[in-house]
Amino acid sequence: MNRKRNEILFQFILFIVFAISMGYFETSAAYYQRIILGISPSYNLSVLPKLSSEHLLIEQVREISTILMLFAVGMLVGKSKIEKVAVFLFCFGVWDISYYIFYYVLIQWPTSLFTIDLLFLVPMPWIAPIILPIVASIIMIAWSTYVIIRKYKLK
Repeated sequence: MNRKRNEILFQFILFIVFAISMGYFETSAAYYQRIILGISPSYNLSVLPKLSSEHLLIEQVREISTILMLFAVGMLVGKSKIEKVAVFLFCFGVWDISYYIFYYVLIQWPTSLFTIDLLFLVPMPWIAPIILPIVASIIMIAWSTYVIIRKYKLK
């Protein structure tokens, strides 16, 4: 049992490393995109009116690519359908939280959990306070962890 627990713990550590790395990558991409477009990196809603159709498409494909990378990890690692979903949601949750942490580290934004943000552009713009994706991410991480612990009886 200890060996199995250690294997699962090691996998979780790898998921966390991957998702945090993706979070930093995503933050830096968004940060530089705003600089290139002449938009303040700290105000995400100002992006929408300044995106040309070409820039909008690039941003939408970047967002879809991010989701596909996170999804691919779940598909590669999970053994059952529920494990695949759990790994995907775990990585998604860690990625999303780390995105906001890195943005704060870089430019001290967002200033609060109630700061309004442009969350996604696919399939249409999602605008909400940052607390909503953070809470959703915490729920995804908790549920995914529960699924794995329960499946392998790692109490």
